[in-house]
This record gives sequence, C-alpha cells and structure tokens, in this order.
Amino acid sequence: MSVLVIGGDRVECIKEALYARGVDNVTHWDMRKARDCSKMLPECAECVVMITDFLSHNAMNHFKREAKKTGIPIVCAKRGSASISCALEKIGLVGGKFEGSECRKNCQNIGKSASVYR
Repeated sequence: MSVLVIGGDRVECIKEALYARGVDNVTHWDMRKARDCSKMLPECAECVVMITDFLSHNAMNHFKREAKKTGIPIVCAKRGSASISCALEKIGLVGGKFEGSECRKNCQNIGKSASVYR
C-alpha cells in the first residue's frame, strides 16, 4: 500500500505509525511553495493523508477534488499520529495495533480532529 502525506515538515512519527500498520511506501509533500498547490496526485497513491494544521484551504480543496475524481480515500487530521491512526482504522485500510474497542475509545478522546472522506 502506498500513502501520500500532504502538509507538515516533520512527519517521521506519522511515517513510523503508517509503516507499523502495514503501509509499504509513504510519500511526503510539505506544500511550502505556492505552486505545490497545483500538483497532481501520483497514480500509485492508494490513500491521501492531509495534515490540516499546515495546509491552506485552497490546497485542501484541490487535493480533495483530485482524490474524489480517482476514488482515493482521504484522511484529514491534525498533526498527531494517533488521530491519523484512528482515522485509518475507521476506513479499514490498514490493521492497527489497537483492537476495535480501544481504538473507538481513543477516537472519542481525540474528538473531531480527524475526518475521513471517500
């Protein structure tokens, strides 16, 4: 499985969490330059994770549209790897360390910090 992480500068913890859950390839775009907002999603990406703390509204809307065109699931979360892990559990893409009930408990503690779109 290949995941594209968009936004943020230091995403090592997020990459480690994704690798621990069975992801083979993680690509990271930091989106520091304005022209990065018009990039096309790579064909190999099977899921898009957007770190909303570090993205402009234009970038988020652009990548949501691109992902919906191709049917790629999108996970929007704040910078924490826990919120991303629980969002990935919700869409069932990767098996996590948490069992179902524990993950639901952690997701409730996180609140609305993670959203999933298809």
